[in-house]
Amino acid sequence: MRTNGSIFGWIGSGVRTALGHKRLVAAFYLVPLVPALLWAWVAANHLHGALDARPFAQEFLGGNAFGALQDFLGSPGNHLGVLLGALPVLLLVSLGLHLALAAGTAGVLLGKGGETPFFTGVSRFTGRYFRSLLAFVSSLIPAIILVVIASRIGNKLAENSYDERLLYGAVVVGLVLFLGIFTLTDLAYDLSRLSAADHDGRRVFRGYFRALGAVLRRPLKLIPFYLCFLVLLLLVVWLVWKVRGGVLPTSGGTILVILLIQQLGMVLRAFWQVSFWGAEVALYRDLGSPNWCGPRTLKRAVSESYALPGEAVASDAALADTDAMPIVRPESITSVAPQAPAVTTPIAPLTDEEIAARDEDPERV
Repeated sequence: MRTNGSIFGWIGSGVRTALGHKRLVAAFYLVPLVPALLWAWVAANHLHGALDARPFAQEFLGGNAFGALQDFLGSPGNHLGVLLGALPVLLLVSLGLHLALAAGTAGVLLGKGGETPFFTGVSRFTGRYFRSLLAFVSSLIPAIILVVIASRIGNKLAENSYDERLLYGAVVVGLVLFLGIFTLTDLAYDLSRLSAADHDGRRVFRGYFRALGAVLRRPLKLIPFYLCFLVLLLLVVWLVWKVRGGVLPTSGGTILVILLIQQLGMVLRAFWQVSFWGAEVALYRDLGSPNWCGPRTLKRAVSESYALPGEAVASDAALADTDAMPIVRPESITSVAPQAPAVTTPIAPLTDEEIAARDEDPERV
């Protein structure tokens, strides 16, 4: 579906996508719940004995949770060693589920996989998405370095001028730069995964950087698009936190209300995540559904420039592919009209008298 390259058109398309894929919203709600339940099960088994005999244990559910947590962490019998040891395993489980969910989502939204597009996408694209994740993480290293450099510069300036505001300002500048770089790289990461699923491409590592090049050509349009979804998602989280903070867990009923509020927030977050995927699909279609993760081909097409509607098309030099053979254009081919054969006069044969005369006097002939 074309949106004419409009930010609000992409957002509207994403919301309509989420409204039309309720099962996908349920998947985004249930799949992250698996590692959360595993974590809760481990925590309940190992913290129950440590908190059962402590009088401040109920404060973890109230407004003084931070103070109670500090006291608990300072206790030698907090049983946190098991939880910290299980954390890497749970993070790996969460990462695998996230990649599988993204692969299934791409299969559903792009219509790949026949009658079971979600499970077909999971089985076909999860491994490729892991390789694409490696490219995404590698491109974030410069962004992290920028934040560290900005913090160090701010720290030096603050020490020399005895003004801590310089330190805070440098940290803010570094975080803004990180947010801008993360926005563009995350969009390239998702768009390259959509391209891999749409064209069944396998060169996802190179495809990510080709998608990143297309994204970097229009930062003033794509950064506001990404930030719109980020701000709205943070608004949902903030509203849930405010409503949940207004209910004190004084009874079993209030605890149930708090649980329902938290789960409602999870459902809203799942809906907004599917909306974001739908908006990215609309953006990908407006870019011409490029095959970033496939082999390069001889094409003189607008899709090679990945131009959105209303944007200038790249020049012929930009369209040339360094890995391909030279493109022969029709106007460069010259044609030469065939010439008519030369007209010749046949030579008459010599008579016997002419032959005898030539033999007697060769110079006369």
